[in-house]
Amino acid sequence: MQPQPHRIQALQLTLRGQSSTSAESWRGQLRDWIDNDASNCLAAVCDAWCPPDEVRQIKSLTLSVRIDDLSKLAEAVQTELWRQLDNAVDLSGSVVGEASTDLEFAATRRSVEANDQQMLLHYLRQGVLPWPMAMQQRERVLEPFQQLLRRQRGAILASLQIGGWSSWLAVLRRMLQLTTKPEQPEVLALLLVRAELAPPSSWLQIAEQSGQLPTFHRFWIATWLASDSLARYLQSLTMQLTLSAETSKSIPTLLPLFCTLVERHDAKTIEKVSAQVKSLLPDIELPVLLLAESGVARSVEPDQTEPVVEETSEQSRGVSMFHAGTVLLHPYLPTLFAACGICQKGDKRIVPEQLPRAAQLLHYLASGETQAQDFDTPFYALLLGVYPRAISLPEASLAAQDCAEADALLQAVLSHWTALKQTRVESLQLSFLQRRGVLIDDAQGLTLHIHKEAFDVLLTHLPWSINMVKLSWMPKPLLVVW
Repeated sequence: MQPQPHRIQALQLTLRGQSSTSAESWRGQLRDWIDNDASNCLAAVCDAWCPPDEVRQIKSLTLSVRIDDLSKLAEAVQTELWRQLDNAVDLSGSVVGEASTDLEFAATRRSVEANDQQMLLHYLRQGVLPWPMAMQQRERVLEPFQQLLRRQRGAILASLQIGGWSSWLAVLRRMLQLTTKPEQPEVLALLLVRAELAPPSSWLQIAEQSGQLPTFHRFWIATWLASDSLARYLQSLTMQLTLSAETSKSIPTLLPLFCTLVERHDAKTIEKVSAQVKSLLPDIELPVLLLAESGVARSVEPDQTEPVVEETSEQSRGVSMFHAGTVLLHPYLPTLFAACGICQKGDKRIVPEQLPRAAQLLHYLASGETQAQDFDTPFYALLLGVYPRAISLPEASLAAQDCAEADALLQAVLSHWTALKQTRVESLQLSFLQRRGVLIDDAQGLTLHIHKEAFDVLLTHLPWSINMVKLSWMPKPLLVVW
């Protein structure tokens, strides 16, 4: 795994000049330095100071430099930053000379791999990225997660504490999103071993999420399939059906058979249903049910807890969101959703069944990709009016007509935004729509702070306002600071 680059969560500068006139004249030059050079200036010191096999966390850092020429700023900042870091932390990572520096921090050291493993476990459990990783570019999140799952899949699963059936399904979905098609059977097999007895209402959800997987009997674990009750038999049968490549075609026929088994679990019914399943899917290896032990199916109440984007102590300062720049498109969304049959103009809410498709459409607008990750959804939930509730994203690609409508929307934006009239859609996505943002939810309401870039001057030519967004299905307005 490549070492993670330094991460600077926030940068705040205070300028003091000999007079208000001199301070004002420096302000514009300092803004240009912040936008274009500050990140590289700080990165050079941070990357040299921290060895590539370690992670060091600094809570906050204050630098004070005096210069008489702005051209000397970068050198002065680097010298002062290195001096404070070098004096404050010895080679073992412990604090020295606390009184000699105005550095306030809690420094820790651990391997990059262990750090990334904790980040991945946090995401798999909660569906949101921990704050340090949320501040990175999206691509720098995906690659370490995918590599870590490829190398330490078993260890990651062994470390997970999965409680409740809806949590199990959420972990399954997130892991399938991060793995390739050839890797997915092993992921599902490892998760099945750890699964508790599923409530009947969840069986179809498993099939919907995993029914695309190919048949793989080599991962079937005989001891786990030991059927000492009807409930275990039903779950075993359902899992086996889930692993069949033909299951998705047979779901309409199979669902009534499951209902029959739940209502009538005598030997004759079980034999009849098993024969029907075998006729539909000849390659299925039906689990063995010991009728003398079957009794009555154990009742397991489904976990109905609504998934929510949980706020951690780190995220209390705000929630980092990918693709927040897509808020630019807000005037066009009612027309797009109406054209795709998601909702009608003026609707006060988007029905839950359409939320995953709406989120996938927003993701396609921002990136051109048809499959989002769970960590992409906080911003989509915000724009769709259901934040902080999470949006589950089953693996389902958008219809060709949906993509065509979205492509037409992006072309319309370019034609109306005269400053970008000769720009390609990909440039619009990379320069504006994929911009990261931070959501602050406080007594004043919802405020989305968009990460600034030098070419934001083009926003002055935008023919519609983005300062306040209030779509008909949003319960309260969103203030945008860009």
